Amino acid sequence: MADSLEIQLREASLLFSQNSDCCAPSDLGSDIKISMIDGGGGPYFVIETERWAMDKPEDLIKLLEYAKTCLDWFNKDDVGDGTA
Repeated sequence: MADSLEIQLREASLLFSQNSDCCAPSDLGSDIKISMIDGGGGPYFVIETERWAMDKPEDLIKLLEYAKTCLDWFNKDDVGDGTA
């Protein structure tokens, strides 16, 4: 029987989209990508966007809290042992 492989999750991402805002009417919309990455020293967040408009700071806080909830499983050690 072969040895089981250790499986490690290195990156997980969420991609959010919204329609264009009134300040950029020719824009087709905006995307924001929130990733959790672990290069071996522990997981950290990365946020990527060219433009993301919102009405109030609380909107950004809600978005980040939602992303954190979705990505909380990233920190779990029980991804699998490589056996199917």
